[in-house]
Amino acid sequence: MGLKEHKYMDFLTTIGFILSFILAVISVFMGNWQVIIVIDLFIIILLRLIGYLIDRQVEKK
Repeated sequence: MGLKEHKYMDFLTTIGFILSFILAVISVFMGNWQVIIVIDLFIIILLRLIGYLIDRQVEKK
């Protein structure tokens, strides 16, 4: 029942990790790293979910 290929999900998750790293570096200088960590997790989960939904639509076609 799972997807055969996770092309978009993997790609968007990689983008999420890159954005997370950039935000982590910025948070070192800003000092409010707790808020940035929550935003990072939200971005990664959101991009992964969007990638999963795109992969499902592509596989249905």
